[in-house]
Amino acid sequence: MKFPLIIEQRKGDNTVLAVVHIHLTDKLVSLKQLIELKVKAEITAKLHEAQRGQDAKEWRLNTHAKTSTVQYDIDTEVNRAVEHFQRNGFFVLIDGKQITDLNQLIIWREGLNITFLQLVPLIGG
Repeated sequence: MKFPLIIEQRKGDNTVLAVVHIHLTDKLVSLKQLIELKVKAEITAKLHEAQRGQDAKEWRLNTHAKTSTVQYDIDTEVNRAVEHFQRNGFFVLIDGKQITDLNQLIIWREGLNITFLQLVPLIGG
């Protein structure tokens, strides 16, 4: 059974930067696993968007020139995101409550509200 989950990524001023849709395979997930799932979903979306753009470009130009594709090392990207979290680069809120422990378990339920809050440095300081 799959459990749908929507994760919002917001800036400090509450502006929505991105919305990620994932499906959990279990009702219980750690924060670290949640970060990993989010990173993988974002990479998949970026690759899909890049492919759509490339397909449209090839269709318009009707060329067979070799095209470059974006490559991602998923493990590196996940590790980078975890390190960023540990350095307080972003916060994770579950139903408005901050979660700080990567091993903390989150129980899926319908209507679960998950927000990744990205911190933005202040100008001049």
